[in-house]
Amino acid sequence: MVAFPRLQRYSQFAVLQYNRVAHTLELYRTSMPDGAPPCPVFPDVHMYFIVWDTVLDMINVICKPQMIRQTAIVRRKHLEILEHYRSGRDDFEHYDERMPGSRGKRSRPVVLDASRMEGGGVVMHGEVTGAMEVWSTGHIDASGIYSFADRQWDVGSSSLERLQYIVAEVATTFREEVRTLASIADGDGMPNAAPTS
Repeated sequence: MVAFPRLQRYSQFAVLQYNRVAHTLELYRTSMPDGAPPCPVFPDVHMYFIVWDTVLDMINVICKPQMIRQTAIVRRKHLEILEHYRSGRDDFEHYDERMPGSRGKRSRPVVLDASRMEGGGVVMHGEVTGAMEVWSTGHIDASGIYSFADRQWDVGSSSLERLQYIVAEVATTFREEVRTLASIADGDGMPNAAPTS
């Protein structure tokens, strides 16, 4: 199954992408003066969200066969957080839906809190649609929380640990389940097979 090794490769890629985000932030912290605009880390954050999204895609593929039940339970346990990161990717890639006059126009409140912004900034509150929100790239604070409009994602080390935990749990459960199914197939036939007379 192609999805299983791809799941593991993307888990490894998450480490590289997290390191890019952390490196950009550290470089920004050490080289920019106080009062500088927010750190331009959003392309790396976008790639980090793509990794989370691809991990969810691969887990979905792994769980497609009806006999893969235990792994599907693990998937359901982590689905909310995986979909949260997928929605972050969607916000980056579907910004055009928030442009004035677009058929899929969505409005989202924009709340920028200067106390949480890397390098300072301004505070804006209220409903914003169109260009002002479209060109907002969000901001990241010192604890690794990325904010865009009214939503937040952890892009710090704890998010990487969580993603690796999810992948490890899925991988372990899937391996055990495949071994069990192979053992059943080699011995007594497929699970839930009708008894033969």
